[in-house]
Amino acid sequence: MIRAFALAAATAGLVLSTPATACSFSWSPGYSPDEIKERANVRRVKGRFVAQDMTGSADENGELYEGKIFGRLETLRGTGWDTWQEFHRISLDCGAYLKPLADAQGTFWISRRKKDGRYQILLWEGEYLPATDDVNEAESEAN
Repeated sequence: MIRAFALAAATAGLVLSTPATACSFSWSPGYSPDEIKERANVRRVKGRFVAQDMTGSADENGELYEGKIFGRLETLRGTGWDTWQEFHRISLDCGAYLKPLADAQGTFWISRRKKDGRYQILLWEGEYLPATDDVNEAESEAN
């Protein structure tokens, strides 16, 4: 389900069936990528994110419009954090959504304090990991 959402979200950014949305915006103070990296209440973590669940409201096509994405972030040493992140479709469509939509690796900037038992992902720089099904399919084709 999460992998399907990520694929739908990524392709929707390229081809929209609805009228174009104006993407004029400015970052709230303290929330631009450069400012997030410098905030004292944010921790930088290098590791791997595994998407677990999502909640929120859907648009007329059944795609997540706004809500939260939940997951787990783990370092190579095994330290882990349960995470959440806000999702707003307009941010994705305008290229301002800088958090992972699916399993990913790289550098993450997360809150230092928990909210409802989870740390908030504020920023991500890295790459998506191949879907488990994609890896198994590639291995089968190679044999």
